[in-house]
Amino acid sequence: MQRTAISVAGHPAETEEDDEDAAKPLPDRLITELTAHRTLALRDALAENPAITFQAVLHNFVLNHLLPVRFLRKLPGDRTSYTDLSTARSWSERERVRKAIEARHESWKARLPKNETDLWDVVTALDATAQASLFAHCASSAVNALYEPANRYNQGPLSAHGVRTRLDQADVLARAVGLDLVQAGWRPTVDNYLGRVTKPPHSGSRSRSER
Repeated sequence: MQRTAISVAGHPAETEEDDEDAAKPLPDRLITELTAHRTLALRDALAENPAITFQAVLHNFVLNHLLPVRFLRKLPGDRTSYTDLSTARSWSERERVRKAIEARHESWKARLPKNETDLWDVVTALDATAQASLFAHCASSAVNALYEPANRYNQGPLSAHGVRTRLDQADVLARAVGLDLVQAGWRPTVDNYLGRVTKPPHSGSRSRSER
């Protein structure tokens, strides 16, 4: 954080020490206390103004999902936005869905500024329908319905409880949007499902020599 200097009428306040008439910066601890109070006041003000709060969340979404500069700043360990979905192999319609998402992403990037300075004005100038659509696009990229085997001793960042919670939340979303994987293009084939499922032996089955 850049240190703040107290000024009077646009000029640094005079100090007792004659150090080239430079104002002394505020101590870090004091700045922390002042900004803590400002944070609480800002939270309370936003809670009383749902419209601005929605725009603030949308603005933050766009900063983290659409602006190229912020995109490059994302940490490699960010599992929320960059979940590896390459395991969805042998799904012929997967590329169609992926291309639709990418096309929507590029369409929004073309409508938005390339820098953060102008972003707030552009986002807040959109009509309600466009804002809702942009919000949905950014929020959808945070969805993670991927099953991952967790450490049996719940050591590390991934626990069995965390995976179960993730899948339960995905179930809620799937029911809410009426998700149908068949309509989305998935079909069970030998390669993507049938040939990879362990079939239990039937007690009444006969060997080939007995038939």
